[in-house]
Amino acid sequence: MTPFNSEPRKFAVERVDRTIARAFATCASFIIFLQAIAHAFQQREILNPWGLWVGVAVIGGISLTELVMAWLGRNLIWLYLAFYLATLIGVLAWPISLKPGAHLAPNDQPWLWWVLAIAALSGFGVFKPIPAFAAAILLNVAWLFVLGLDGFGTRGFAVVLQDTLLAFFFGVLFGVLLMALRQQTARIDEALEQRAITTADAARVRASEGERARVNALVHDSVLTTLITGANASDQRQVEQASRLAQQALAKLGSDVSMIAPEDVSVSVFFDSLEQAAVEVAADLNISREQVGDIVVPGEVAQALTQASIQAITNSVQHAGTVKNRQLRLSSTSNRIKIVVIDDGRGFREARVAKYRLGVRLSIRERVTSVGGRVAIQSQPGQGCTVTMTWSMQDESNAPEVDA
Repeated sequence: MTPFNSEPRKFAVERVDRTIARAFATCASFIIFLQAIAHAFQQREILNPWGLWVGVAVIGGISLTELVMAWLGRNLIWLYLAFYLATLIGVLAWPISLKPGAHLAPNDQPWLWWVLAIAALSGFGVFKPIPAFAAAILLNVAWLFVLGLDGFGTRGFAVVLQDTLLAFFFGVLFGVLLMALRQQTARIDEALEQRAITTADAARVRASEGERARVNALVHDSVLTTLITGANASDQRQVEQASRLAQQALAKLGSDVSMIAPEDVSVSVFFDSLEQAAVEVAADLNISREQVGDIVVPGEVAQALTQASIQAITNSVQHAGTVKNRQLRLSSTSNRIKIVVIDDGRGFREARVAKYRLGVRLSIRERVTSVGGRVAIQSQPGQGCTVTMTWSMQDESNAPEVDA
C-alpha cells in the first residue's frame, strides 16, 4: 500500500507518494509541535492532567512516528488512520478533558483546532475519494458540535461555523490537490507502459516483416528458379543444370537456417554491447570492467547473459527505490565470464517474491542456467541487492553457486 489512495506501485507514482509523504509529515510535525502542543500547555490550567498528557503524547507520538517512517520510505497508511482516529476521539472527548467548571478564554481555540485540517488531510491518505470526504465531514461536524458546548466559551454561531469551515476546506482542498497530482502521475506511468508495449509490438512487426521479406527473396531467387528450370528441362544438359540449382538452393536454405541462431562474439564485443544497452536502462549506472584475454562467447550465451543482466538492472531501477550506488561489474578470465549487478536500495527477500512475478525466476535464473551459467542473488530488506551471473567454458554442472 502507498499513501494517498493506494494502488499497485508503479515507477512514477511511487516517487510521488514518497515525496508527498515526506513533505506532509515534515510540515505536519512543525504545525503540531509549534502550534498545537504549544497551545495545549498554554491551556493546562483548564485541562485535566490526563486530558493534557494523553492527548499530547498520542498526537505528538503519531506525528513523530510519521516523520521518521516517511523519511525511511515505509508504509504510512496505518499512521494516517491512527492520526485521524486520535483527533476524532480527542474532539469528542474535549468536554470531559476540561476541569469541572472550566472553559476557554474568549476568542481562544481548543488546542486540537491546529490539528483538525491535518487529520482531515490524513483521511485522504487512507480512504478513496468519497469515504475521505465523508471522514472529513464527520470530523468537522463533531468539531462544530463541541464548539457549541458551554465549556468552549461564549461565541456566536457564525464565528463558530466560520472556524469550522476554514479547517474543513483547508484539509479537503489539499487532499483533492494531492489526489489529482497522484492521478496525473499514474497516467504518466500508464503512458510509459503503453509506449513500451507499442514499441515492443512494432519491433516484432518489423522483425516479422523483415523475416518474411528475406524468406520471400530466398524462395524467389533460389527455390522458384530451380522449380521453373526443372519444369522446363527438355534435355540432359538442362536436367543437370536444374539438379545443380537444386543443390545450391538446398545449401543456401541450410545456411540460412543456421543463421537464425545468434552469432558467436568475442568477450570484448559482448561487453561493449552490454554496456551500451545497460546505460540506456539506467543512466546513473557505474560500470567497471576487468578483462583478461578475449575469449569467444557462444551466441546463445551472450544473448542469455545480456537479457538477464538488463532484467536485473531494470529490476533495480523499478524496485530498489532511491539508491546512491548502482553498479555493473564486468570481468572475464581465459575461460570464465562474470557479471555483477549491485545496488544499495531497499532490497528484498527472494523467498517472498510472488510466484506470478517472473522477473527473477524466469528472466534471470532460468535464462542463465539454460545456457549452463550460474546465478547467485544476495539481498535482504534495507541492505540492497547483488545479482551475480557467471558462465564458464568448462562443464561446471556440479559446482556450487557462485558467491557474490
